[in-house]
Amino acid sequence: MDITGTGRAVSVKTIHAILKNLFLSAVHACTDPYHAEKLKAASAHWLRHTAATHLLQDGASLLHTRDALRHASVQTTEIYISTNQHAFHEDMEARQRLTNTDHLAADNETKFPTTNANVASKRADLD
Repeated sequence: MDITGTGRAVSVKTIHAILKNLFLSAVHACTDPYHAEKLKAASAHWLRHTAATHLLQDGASLLHTRDALRHASVQTTEIYISTNQHAFHEDMEARQRLTNTDHLAADNETKFPTTNANVASKRADLD
């Protein structure tokens, strides 16, 4: 790939270095420590993995994704499916925990309403 205009190909090592420098520049511009740490760890491989994951999430076929990544075997590309499934299960578990917490809060409110009248009534009973 000639991105320099010199007629010479750019090495894979140079592309990796360019991407790493871009990620590090983003780290310095990032105000969120969590995302800054993620960007610090980012690499060309991470970018490739992210692109493949998004292709599959957006409905691209496994064969087209394999071809885009230039994998020799579809089994290599299937790794991205298991990664997506793992992330999906983690997301569903988190959503279920949130839903259960919401239901518990609603159940407690139904069983033990804390309206002003109810609190006033309990205070009157104590007096």
